[in-house]
Amino acid sequence: MVQVIGVSNARALLNPTVIAFSLFAVYLVGYVVNIGTGLRLGASPRIVAVVGLALAGMMGWAMDGILTSDVLWRAIRWFMIYVYGHLGVSFVLAAAFATPGCEMRSIPILIGRLTGKPPRDHHCPGPIDAIDRWEAEQSEIG
Repeated sequence: MVQVIGVSNARALLNPTVIAFSLFAVYLVGYVVNIGTGLRLGASPRIVAVVGLALAGMMGWAMDGILTSDVLWRAIRWFMIYVYGHLGVSFVLAAAFATPGCEMRSIPILIGRLTGKPPRDHHCPGPIDAIDRWEAEQSEIG
């Protein structure tokens, strides 16, 4: 049976899928901020996210006496909306601009086009960079 979770339901924090997507968003936030905005902040975005979510959990614990509080759920929900929303916008812009290389660079490329300044070059994290190199080779062949 499929469990349907409302967006205002703090019980979602116990759902394994929500936990997995939340942890993946914490992993991705460094790439989203550093590559997606063109900044070089290192591990700071991930540290800020973990500390912020921990503070929300402690605040919810202090207010409601439970870790899976509405405060923590709202913090996680807005955090995931930012991370996955930023990626979604980046992929749409990458498709619209036919952005070469990493799709997360599409927002800096848009800003560069609007300001007339070229964006810094970034490489995609993990195995995605290998896929981009393969795509570039295919476009040169065809």
